[in-house]
Amino acid sequence: RNMEDAVMLPTSARILLPGESLRAYVNRVQMLIIDSTVAAHGGNNTQAAKRLGYSRSPFITLKQKLKANQLQGRSAKDDCAA
Repeated sequence: RNMEDAVMLPTSARILLPGESLRAYVNRVQMLIIDSTVAAHGGNNTQAAKRLGYSRSPFITLKQKLKANQLQGRSAKDDCAA
């Protein structure tokens, strides 16, 4: 395989955070992969989407869904802490 197109992920992608569910972990890692790929392609969502096997529109929809899930998860944790 060609390593030129490899995307480096932060080390936090390897850590299951305390109290984090598997679903939340997978969502977080997907978002890290997406953010890293967009950054590797100079902020170009179309190129990042192509690299990850998506067309642009479904890629943007996935990003929005994952971000909403992250915000919802944070909100639920804040409610439990209160």
